[in-house]
Formats: sequence, C-alpha cells, structure tokens
Amino acid sequence: MKANIDLIMVCAGSQGPSDKAHIPLGLIYVGSALERNGYNVKIWHLLPEEFEDALPEIRGRQPLWVGLSVLSGMTTFYAAQLSRRIREEIPKTSIVWGGHHASAVPDECIRKDYIDYVIHGEGEETAVEFSDALLSSSDLSGILGLGFKDKNRCSIVNSKRPLAEDLDRYELNWELVNVRNYMNRNSQGKIPMTFYSSRGCPYKCAFCATPLYTGKSFRAHSPEFVTKNLFYMKETYGFDSVFFADDNFMLDANRGLEIIRRLTEGGVSVDTLDVRLNQLNEEILAKFRDYGVCGVFFGYESGNDRILTLMNKGIDVDYIKKKVILLKEYNIVCWASGIVGIPTETREEMYETIDFSMWLRDTLPEGSTVSVYRYMPLPKTKLLELAIQKGFQYPTCSEDWRKIDPIGPYYKMEWIPWITEQDEAFIVAVQETSRTKMLNYIYKHNFIANSINNIFVRHIRSRVRKRKLRFDWELRLFEVMRDIYGKLRFGKIAGFKSQAVKRGNKELEQ
Repeated sequence: MKANIDLIMVCAGSQGPSDKAHIPLGLIYVGSALERNGYNVKIWHLLPEEFEDALPEIRGRQPLWVGLSVLSGMTTFYAAQLSRRIREEIPKTSIVWGGHHASAVPDECIRKDYIDYVIHGEGEETAVEFSDALLSSSDLSGILGLGFKDKNRCSIVNSKRPLAEDLDRYELNWELVNVRNYMNRNSQGKIPMTFYSSRGCPYKCAFCATPLYTGKSFRAHSPEFVTKNLFYMKETYGFDSVFFADDNFMLDANRGLEIIRRLTEGGVSVDTLDVRLNQLNEEILAKFRDYGVCGVFFGYESGNDRILTLMNKGIDVDYIKKKVILLKEYNIVCWASGIVGIPTETREEMYETIDFSMWLRDTLPEGSTVSVYRYMPLPKTKLLELAIQKGFQYPTCSEDWRKIDPIGPYYKMEWIPWITEQDEAFIVAVQETSRTKMLNYIYKHNFIANSINNIFVRHIRSRVRKRKLRFDWELRLFEVMRDIYGKLRFGKIAGFKSQAVKRGNKELEQ
C-alpha cells in the first residue's frame, strides 16, 4: 500500500442518530478510486459526539491526509471543529475539505488555517492525482479540481475538472464501510438502501446549489451497473429495497423504467425515487403502479405562484394540483417538500404555502408526507443574492454557516423584515410537526392507535389554521401519543426530533 488515507463523513447530529441512516455514497466512490490506485482507505461516519473517540485510531494510522465531506450548514460548523482537533492531534497530517460546501466556495475554504487543501467538484480523479503528488512532493498547480496554499501560504484554486461522462468505470467497494450499520427494516418489512444511479441536474431552481457539485449535465450509470450493484447488496447483505437519491431519476424515462423493471423482476423493490412533477404522466405512473414503486419524492416548494416564479420552478400551483390528483388516482405514496421564508415572501404568501401543504396532505394517498421547511440560503445560489439584498449577513467564517440550517438550533431568518418571535415559533412548529407526519389523519391499520392520532391531529390542525401552533405542552403531549402509536403499529418509536426547537438556549450563544 502507498499510504493510509482517512475519509470522514461529518454529520451534524441535529436529528440524532438518524443523521447516520444512509450509506455515505460519495465517500465510497472516492475511497474506491483511491483503493484501486494502491491506497489503504478507511471511511468514518461520525456524529459530533463521536469525534473524540475516533481521533486516537486516526492518529495511530498516521494518514497521508484526512478528507472531510462537508455540507453547508451545521455540518460546516462541526467540520471546522473536527478539523481543528485533527490539527492538534495529528499536526503533520494534511486536512482536505470536499463535498458540496467546498465545491460551492473553494476559495473561502482554502483560506482557513485548519484546511490545507480543497477538492472541488467530483473527487474521484482529483483525489488520486492529488494523493500521488502529495506522496512524491510533486507540483500541484496542474491538478484540476484542487485548491491549495503555495510556499508563501497564498491561496490558489485550480480550474474545475471536466465532469466524468462514463460513470460505470467507478467500481464500488461497499466493504469500505460496515454495511450492516445501515440495515434498518422499514414499516413495509423491507430493508432499503440509498443509491445514486445518475449525476447532474439541467434545471435551474434558484435555491439549489447541487449543480455546483454534480454539474448541469445529466450523466447516468447504465441499467447494468445499477442492477449489478443492487443485486450484490441484496445477495450479500439482504437489502431488498432501494431509495434512489438522484436529483432527477426520471430525466431519461426509458432508462428509469428499465432499471425499475429489472430490479422488480430481481426481487428489489423501489422504495422511493426523486422526480420533478413535469416528468410524471399517466403512462409512467401506470408503470410505477405495475412495478410496485412504493413512493416518489418531489418538491412542490410553494403554494404561491409569485414565489414559484421567483424560485424558477417552471410550474404553477394549478399544475401542481393536477399532478397531485393524478398521483392520488394511481395511489402513489409521496414525500412532498415545500419551503417558506423565501426572500421577499410576505406573511400572507407564507401562510398560503402552509395551507397548501394541508391540501396536499388531504389529497395525496394515505401514508404520504408533506413537509414545510424554512428556506436555506445556500452559497452561490441566485436566491442567496436576493437574501443578502434583504438583510442576510453573509457568513465570515465556516462556523457561521450554521445559521442557515433550518434543522439546527442557530437558524436566523435575517432576510425577512416582518418576522416576529411569535411568527418564528409558529413556523418552527409547523416545520417540525409536518416532518414527523403529525398533521396527517390515518384511517387504516390499528383502530385504537388511529383514534388517538386523529384526535390530536384535529386539534393541532385547528391551531395551524388559527396560526397559534407552538411547541408547548400540547405538542409535547402529542409526541408522547405518537410514540405510543409507533409502538402499537410498528413495535418501535417512529420519527425523530431535531434541534430546531432549542433556539434560545443560552448555551447555544457561546
């Protein structure tokens, strides 16, 4: 082996252990490429409370470099903390940041004293070339997709690396992680896993930063590659369901349906796939139904046409309603995501989206989830520019990016001039109850559990209509009842709680 390399998926832990529910696919791609080229790779998947326990083993491995995969938000905050600890414990080991945040703002990241290098964009090729150069003390100026500091500690960010077109050449070594840590049976009795079958998104949603990482061109694995890997995971570990986390799984409809058909015939069901509503029609939904697709995820984003236009979604509320009624007709369970708090949004427009989310819950098939998240001003996005015009204070250090994370306790809606403490408390309550299905009536399955659930749903919905929902004794009691429901129906407590409701704790301001 040439050298040891440690790759870390940093989790914010804002939702507790559930933050580690999905296999760290990006690091498996990069780690597999490094391993094929002679490096001894170890992948870590760490919550903040696990940092200190991992450091002695990382120090003992004396890696050539330690790479952190970083998202914007609470993850950025904890990645900065961990980087400083690595610097203290292993001062001779290089620290590398990659992932979405480093790809969006590589120039900002490389200026930090606790970051030695940045890999921006897709990392498979860059990681290998960089490792070879670091090992041989070679020149770094020609390595595309790399940021570094020169001998005078001046920051340099090399040009982007062209996007890989042949994704199938990236063979995956699943054994780089303890796969069994990600085996959790769902309510249908299946064991699902997450998988990327493609990269890139040609759409231009004004709030989305993903194209900065995976590009605007759609590039896909072949159906053969997808099925080979998923059948391997089924035969080796027992995964019999898949969640496709692609930005647009159905952009190539024929390819998407071919993959679903092959998986279904091979005993792997499709648990969820991400789509845009304009990619759905009766023919495709009929195929989904025939192949047993369990559900789809889509962003409805807003219940107001002006805000949808501002987001550059290319659809309006009437269009969303037509597609939702079609999904209902074909009984396709959905995970629908909306956003409130967009720059320039009025209180009335925000309430339109919240009310629209209630309509969606009542219209989509039972078992669907309709969430309402607070807006996240991601770096290098169109809406970020507008948020800054309206009062958002752009973060001056990595830790400050924590304030954009709506699931974290530091979130601040600085760009909404009319927001009050009462408004914020209401919006947080709507966000958290919607994410845990607390606003959904349930009619099937256990009669007693359903009755308990529906009594509280009726009460909380009335509080939403009156704009008086808070995290007071009502919701705490409701959470207890939801835990009882989970025990009665599933044999375990379902759902999760985030740190969004901890705002105001004096400890957080330190």
